[in-house]
Amino acid sequence: MREFTINAFDFHLGMQASERFGFNQDTDRDGVQNELSPEQIDNIVMYQATLSVPEKILPTEPDILQQAIAGEKLFADFKCNECHRPYLALNNNNWVFSDYDYEGNLRGEVDLTSSLLLGKRPKVVDGTVSVPVYSDFKLHDTTEGVDSQDRDALSMRTIPGSDEFFAGSSHFVTPRLWGVGNQPPYFHNGRHTSLREATEAHAGEAHKMRDSFLESDSADQEALIIFLNTLQVQQPGRVN
Repeated sequence: MREFTINAFDFHLGMQASERFGFNQDTDRDGVQNELSPEQIDNIVMYQATLSVPEKILPTEPDILQQAIAGEKLFADFKCNECHRPYLALNNNNWVFSDYDYEGNLRGEVDLTSSLLLGKRPKVVDGTVSVPVYSDFKLHDTTEGVDSQDRDALSMRTIPGSDEFFAGSSHFVTPRLWGVGNQPPYFHNGRHTSLREATEAHAGEAHKMRDSFLESDSADQEALIIFLNTLQVQQPGRVN
C-alpha cells in the first residue's frame, strides 16, 4: 500500500515522496523539494488501511428485503459467486496491517478489527476474519472478443513496445463488488453506468452467468440487482 500511495502521488499529482526520490531533491523540476515526507506517507497509508470495510445495507421495507434475500440466492444459483467469491478468509493475524518503508523499517501497525477505529470493522471468528470482497483476484476474459468496447487497447501486463503490448488485452482481475451498491460506475473500466448494464455486459468466461440472468424472469432479475445494491461501503457516522 505504501508503494501504491507513492506511485499514485507521483503519477497523478506530480508530488514526489522524499524516501524514494531523495531528500532535498527536485526531480520533477517544479521548484519544490521534499514534497512528501515519510511522516506524511505514514499518515496517508494508515488512513487508507483503516477505511471502513464493506457491509450489507439491508432494505427496511419487508417486500424489498425479501427480494434482496432472494437475489443473494440467485447470485449463487447463477454461479456469479464462482468469480465474485463472497469472502476472503484471513488467518494467522493477517488482519494486523503493518507498514514498512523501502529500507524495511516498520513505520506503523494497526489491528484492523479494533473497535477504536471508525466505521464498520471485520470480526475475528474462530481465528479467521472473513472480508466480503466478492472477488477471486484472478484474471478472466469477460469481453465479447477482439472488437469489444470493454477490451483494453494495450496489454499492460506485457513488455512495453512489444507485439503483445500493442495487441491489447481482454483479461482483467475480477472487480471487487464491495461497495458496488453505492460506488458507480461499474465493470473493470468503469464504462457501465448501472448495475444492470454491467451485468448484461458480462461475456467470455462469464457468458453462462449472464445468460442465466437474461433468461430469468423480470422478478428474478430485479431481485439480483436489489441484492447487489445492498453491498455498500458506508462512511463513518453516515446513516443510510
